[in-house]
Amino acid sequence: MEGFLRRFLKNLFVFLILYVFQNIAVSQTFTTTGNGTGNWIDPNDWHVQGTGNNLPTYPPLNGSVGGMSNHATIIINHDITLYGSLVGNNSRIEMKVGEENPANLIITEDNIMSRTGSLTIFENSSVQIGIAPVDYPDFDFCDTFYDGDYRRSLFSVDASEGSPKLLIKENSSFIVYGDFVVANNYTIDVMPGAIFDIRGHFDASNSSDLSFTGSGGTIGCDMHFGNSADILITDGTLEVGGDLWFGNSGDIYMDNSTLVVGGSICSEHGAAGSDAFIFIHGSSDSENTSTVSAGDICTDKIQFSDIIVTPIELYSFDSKVNPEHIELNWVTASELNNDFFTLERSSDLYAWEIVGHLQGAGTTSEKRHYSYNDYSPREGISYYRLKQTDFDGQFEYFGPLSVMYMPGADGLDFRIARHPDQWTLHVPGEGAYHVELYDLTGRKIFSDMVVNNITIPAPNQTVVVRVFNDRHHSASRVVMQ
Repeated sequence: MEGFLRRFLKNLFVFLILYVFQNIAVSQTFTTTGNGTGNWIDPNDWHVQGTGNNLPTYPPLNGSVGGMSNHATIIINHDITLYGSLVGNNSRIEMKVGEENPANLIITEDNIMSRTGSLTIFENSSVQIGIAPVDYPDFDFCDTFYDGDYRRSLFSVDASEGSPKLLIKENSSFIVYGDFVVANNYTIDVMPGAIFDIRGHFDASNSSDLSFTGSGGTIGCDMHFGNSADILITDGTLEVGGDLWFGNSGDIYMDNSTLVVGGSICSEHGAAGSDAFIFIHGSSDSENTSTVSAGDICTDKIQFSDIIVTPIELYSFDSKVNPEHIELNWVTASELNNDFFTLERSSDLYAWEIVGHLQGAGTTSEKRHYSYNDYSPREGISYYRLKQTDFDGQFEYFGPLSVMYMPGADGLDFRIARHPDQWTLHVPGEGAYHVELYDLTGRKIFSDMVVNNITIPAPNQTVVVRVFNDRHHSASRVVMQ
């Protein structure tokens, strides 16, 4: 028995020595020096610690092939470009960009990282995967993989081991001109002022978490999560151009934030009351409201808590006065379950009468233009408002819009070019016109004369713009974006 125990301990000791030696031998750290051309394959740009080659070899870093070890740390403190792909199918790569100095990494093709695939982008640094399709301006990242010589790129991580993480620190950016695909247990943290921009599709498998804090995220196409995924948005915005889908259940936590989905929000399996349910949580603090806007929402699979859901996003609502009628125009940026619009008119803002109805577009994420002519306008000032009604009977109001009508007077088709700091108002024709701005309480906040063009400070609220002279009258309610 003692002999067996001695042999067992001896063999165990030898095994541990070999295991430690093997892991030390295959562990490498590559650090940029800034002494080369900024090209990944320039040996002068790298300093290596550990055994193996003197740079993280390109083409593909596949396991220990070409000198890449099974466990490598790549530290990039200088601007560098890899004209090709970074592949580490059997290796564990940890990459740090800008740890000591702000740095920019560009990988012109795919970045297929490893089993752990952790990436940290430090302050004021950036990582770009793929190149912008400058020569292919009509390239569709959502539907097209190839277009001539251009192809969308891919950031892919197999998270089958450990808990890999993408950390985008303050004022840094991560941009992929293509798709973002990660496996199980992947965590993404986007810090204040940082940018997370995926031009193609986003696909994360089970138990993946995405967090935005004081930052913005953009997914150009569809965003898909597996089971039990969490999204946390605090003082930030997440915009998804396509659908936002969960394979089973998921939670979205929002605090003073905005979620905009061009397509639908839904889960692939189950229905209300089952495990396949999406919870969208807001803050109970009335000063920290959060808003969700989507082209469609699976109401039988989603539960909202302290969230404002905006089924209709009104882009503008204005009027044009003609000699015999008033033309009312409005534009929606998106609609959700919109059955119809009702136009109502009042002379005192208290008693309202129906002017007419227009059919809505149902559910759409595309901009829609509507127009209605009131051929029985009242002389003087009238007020118009829109009532929007859903298929289920729910409704909301937009307006009111103030219009001055004088029989026989010609209307003005003036234009407003809106910029963040100022507006430019153009009035066609000859002569001088009065320009007045009113807030929604009727208080005049601006007054001046204009001949053709005038530049005014951009108001920080919704206003009524009046342009008139002895012959022409017009008023337009401008909806701030």
